[in-house]
Amino acid sequence: MAYYRLPFHLDLIEESIQTNGNIVFKHPRCKFSLRCNKLNDEIVLSQFHGHFCAPTQLDTPDTAEYDSVTIMLNLGNAVYYHIHSLSEPRILPSNTIALCYSDARTGLCRYQPQATQMFALQIPRQVILEYLDVMQIGQKTQRQLKNREPFIIIKPATAQFLRFSVRLSMAIDQCDSIHRHLSYSFMSDATRYLIEDNAYPQQVDNSNSLGKAIDILDKEFITPPTITQLAHRIGTNENSLKQWFRKELNTTIHQYIVQQRMAKAAELLNFSTLNISHIAQEVGYANHGHFSAAFKREFGCPPSAYLSLRKESPNRMTLPNQ
Repeated sequence: MAYYRLPFHLDLIEESIQTNGNIVFKHPRCKFSLRCNKLNDEIVLSQFHGHFCAPTQLDTPDTAEYDSVTIMLNLGNAVYYHIHSLSEPRILPSNTIALCYSDARTGLCRYQPQATQMFALQIPRQVILEYLDVMQIGQKTQRQLKNREPFIIIKPATAQFLRFSVRLSMAIDQCDSIHRHLSYSFMSDATRYLIEDNAYPQQVDNSNSLGKAIDILDKEFITPPTITQLAHRIGTNENSLKQWFRKELNTTIHQYIVQQRMAKAAELLNFSTLNISHIAQEVGYANHGHFSAAFKREFGCPPSAYLSLRKESPNRMTLPNQ
């Protein structure tokens, strides 16, 4: 199925903080919740749970300047993560921990049909800089933060961090001193672990290669490379590449290409004046009939019927009011 696109505005984090509430989104294609609280005036602890019935892309359009570091612990299935200020998209495999800095939050996350759970701390850039300076560690990371250069570091999550997440999740709506101290310990231990220059398992390097493959297919889905060509371009073999798509994204390379083609076709049907034959060519189908058949398999109706439904229901691709 093609990716179903939904907006995800980050001011919902502030709403969750102010109401100390669990904000729940219900939609025919997915359900997800967000709960946040403040450890102090600047550090935010948040927890995201989602269940997706179809491939879903959450778009974050916020363009306001941002000056915080995020420590993310992915407890669910793999997530395709792309902040626009970063040089390339990345895959966060299951049970990985990441440290990310970006001067903006505009971007997207993609989910295949699966459950996901993300645990995160948002910390002012200056706080992490002071910590690194006092501990005399992470010289490269210090330079990047001082220069406000976006970056992301990903490593496998150890059992220690998984235990941290369980304990903190049980008390995320509490602000007692034990909870705060535990959160600060998580922040310091995770920062130290992520910037150490020790070797770590190949699976995270594989996720980087998978991210590069996805970046290529996102740009070249109209005339995509063969699997052999794609594997060669990212420096791996066909079997490994196929396995990564199946294991991390729960899909095949061919299905992923079709998802991108259908998502683009739906966008053109929604927002352009091109006729259906022209749209078919725009997304890589020389044969109108093949395009219509593929579109019907993805959306349950031919392009002409989809266009009629869209005209009758212009808000079909947005979240309902909560």
